[in-house]
Amino acid sequence: MALVELWIDRNADTVIILKSPQPDDQFAPWNEDGTAAKFSAMVDAELPFGIQDEEDEEEQDIEEYAVATTLGEIPIDAVPDIPEGSREGHQKTDGYYYVTANGWNAEAFLLLMNMLHLQSEHIPLAPSFETMAKLAVIVDYYDCAKAIDAFTRIYMKRSVRKNKLRKYGRKLILEMFVSLVFKWSKCFEEVTAEAILGCSEETRR
Repeated sequence: MALVELWIDRNADTVIILKSPQPDDQFAPWNEDGTAAKFSAMVDAELPFGIQDEEDEEEQDIEEYAVATTLGEIPIDAVPDIPEGSREGHQKTDGYYYVTANGWNAEAFLLLMNMLHLQSEHIPLAPSFETMAKLAVIVDYYDCAKAIDAFTRIYMKRSVRKNKLRKYGRKLILEMFVSLVFKWSKCFEEVTAEAILGCSEETRR
């Protein structure tokens, strides 16, 4: 199993292990053949975000990311809840606290860590829309949109200027989700209206 080390803070006290990072080609799949998705298909669907049964986890030969950070620098409302008595989040003999995350896109997860730690030099000025959508999934899960508002607002202004004309499709639905997570109210209203007007029985997902 390959382990990639990413350091946010050289004086770190916490190591976050990202298991089963989501490949780019598995993010938000979309059928372009015009057929609507069947609700019954979810019965046998794989669990989202790479989550798997515990008995199968040891058999997976997957890459892991170790992000070294200082948990005390992260705003308190951005820190995920750690169950009392959990084996994670406790200091080990090497002096580090260990926390495990599963299934997130590695690039988006690292971007979030840099934003939370105000590492501006490692934050791209114009992240791609796909990166922002992957980031929104993680931010929505941890409910930490307010903690990175200063960065996401910059992207919002650029995005609104670019996307004056939209058509119904995967990007429009993702844009609706991104604007909802980051609370871009005007953008959310616009894309929701366009999704409603552009959606038909043939294109419904």
